[in-house]
Amino acid sequence: MKRKATKLIHPVQPKEPGVLPHFGAAKTPLYASSTYIFESAEAGAATFALQQGRALEHEPAPFNYARLGHPNLVQVEGQLVALEGRERGQIGGMPDEALAFESGMAAITTSVLALIKPGSVLAYTTPIYGGTIQFFKDFLEPWGIHCYPLRQGQPTESHDSAPNPIPDILYVETPANPTNEQWSWDRLRTWVDQWASNGKRPVVMADNTYLGPCWQHPLEEGADLVLYSATKSMSGHSDLVCGACVGDASLVRRIRSLRNKLGNTASPFTAWLLSRSLETVQLRMQAAQSNASILAQRLGQHPGIQSLAYPGSGAMLSIWLNGGEEHRIAWRFLNSLQCVQQAVSLGSNESLACHPASTTHSAMDPKERKEFRITDNLIRLSVGLEDVEDLWEDLQQALEQAFAAG
Repeated sequence: MKRKATKLIHPVQPKEPGVLPHFGAAKTPLYASSTYIFESAEAGAATFALQQGRALEHEPAPFNYARLGHPNLVQVEGQLVALEGRERGQIGGMPDEALAFESGMAAITTSVLALIKPGSVLAYTTPIYGGTIQFFKDFLEPWGIHCYPLRQGQPTESHDSAPNPIPDILYVETPANPTNEQWSWDRLRTWVDQWASNGKRPVVMADNTYLGPCWQHPLEEGADLVLYSATKSMSGHSDLVCGACVGDASLVRRIRSLRNKLGNTASPFTAWLLSRSLETVQLRMQAAQSNASILAQRLGQHPGIQSLAYPGSGAMLSIWLNGGEEHRIAWRFLNSLQCVQQAVSLGSNESLACHPASTTHSAMDPKERKEFRITDNLIRLSVGLEDVEDLWEDLQQALEQAFAAG
């Protein structure tokens, strides 16, 4: 049995007698083709019958049109299963399956839309990525989906009493973007069990982008589906936009059907780039975590830092600066950085910093931002692969500049 690191570099390849996979190429080529040839009319008919769930009277072709599938997509989705999948899902008992999309938001929106309808209920942990909350509020709610937030300290009959109404989807993001707020999986599982005992078990979706696939596996914690902006640590190179969904095969197949209709399947080039990146994802994330843990320890002792949140793994630091909850000092700090770059992505080989209150979460209601500690003195730092001493020197001098002007 191949182990995870080996599967990521040597995924299963289709083989024909006497022919090496990809004609002997050591790396899977980029299949820049929009359509694929049928050997016969019967094969073409069988291919569409398979997609539509009808009985087969002939062997189908492996591919027909790139929006529906292509060799690069098959390879990268196999790697995603190797990285995150289980041998048996919770619902159907089948091996997990995976989907690749053209963006993280495409993965989120398509997965949610495939499993709900007007009148459904969706509960979500808070805080949450800004783009996701906008989708919930600006699209789902006007469409007739009741979306309600779950708060860590919200009153219930008891701390472990499940909130009402019972949701059709429980959407989880932990640690949360951008504060590293953590939800207890034990608590969430208790709620799911209580809802199930009352007649309805919600589908549990988890956005694991912030911590990444090496340090947390939501499918092993009780989630049915795990979602990623694969643009982030899965890619790591800041050269593609991509999304991923991995989980229970019966749910993934419903999502795949909608993906085919919406047309947001990962293109051959996107899938090829992500496949390249997944070969090194474990090594890159380990190196980034090593840097982040050192910087978290040092920053936590710096007099310019009011507080710092770091979950103990991963590469994301949430830093609240001293000087009051206003943006003046935070912006001076960002504008003084020289090695760390200002940008709103994360999980890249290069270190990135941003001011969430005025960028990624600026569309939130100001009262909610304050409630969730997305204040004007918060900096989100994504630690990369540079030499840690260079990063530390840059952060030190930026803090000095930020407070020097008074």
